[in-house]
Amino acid sequence: MLTLREDPPRTRYLKNDEWKKLAEELLAAEDRNLPASVTGRLRRYVIVQIGTMCRPDELCNLETTDVDFGNRVITIRDSKTHTSRTIPMSPRVYEALEEIFLVNQESWPNGTLVFPNSEGKKSKTYTFNLPFSKMIRKLGFRNLRRYDLRHTGATWLVKEGCNVFALQELMGHKNIATTRRYVHFDEHQRKTAMNSMSGRLNVAAKSNVKRTAA
Repeated sequence: MLTLREDPPRTRYLKNDEWKKLAEELLAAEDRNLPASVTGRLRRYVIVQIGTMCRPDELCNLETTDVDFGNRVITIRDSKTHTSRTIPMSPRVYEALEEIFLVNQESWPNGTLVFPNSEGKKSKTYTFNLPFSKMIRKLGFRNLRRYDLRHTGATWLVKEGCNVFALQELMGHKNIATTRRYVHFDEHQRKTAMNSMSGRLNVAAKSNVKRTAA
C-alpha cells in the first residue's frame, strides 16, 4: 500500500526586522483612520494576538467580561479544544486592551465584544484579515497570514526561555507535539542550556586536580 508523505507543519512568524516595519505601518494606519474603524484598531488587535497567542476566532468571540484587569488575566472560553483557559496579560497587552475598552465604550457603550467590527457587531473571519492582508502585501512580506501572529507570539516566547509545557497550556494545545513545532534551539541556545547546569555541578567539583590535555 502506497503511503503518502505528509508535508511538515507550517510555522511562519515575524522576524525582528519584519515586526519593526509592521509596527511602523500599524502606527501610521492608526493615525490615518477613525479610532473606531477596524484599521484604526488594528495595531491593538495585532499586539493582543501576538501577546496572548490566541486564535483569530477566539479574539472575535472575546467578551468584555472575559477580561479581568484586576487580576490581569484573559479567559478564553469554548475554544477549539472545547475547554477554557486563562492567559496572563503582559503590561503591553494590558495597555492595548485598556485603549480598546476606551474606544469601544465611546463608540458602542452597550457593546459586549472586545473586537467587534466597525458597526459594533460580531467580527467575521475576514473583518481584521482584510486590512491586515492589505498591509502585508504593501510591506512585501511573503507567505504571512493573520494566524501567523499566534505563531509569532509562541516563537518569541520560546526564544525567551518559556517551558514547552507552559506554552502548551497558554496556546490551548491538546497535543504536546503540536507545541513542539515552535521549539527550535540553535547551537548557542543548546550551549547556554548545558552551561546553565554548571552552578549546580560545581558543588561536586574538585579544585586540586590538575587538568590534562585530552
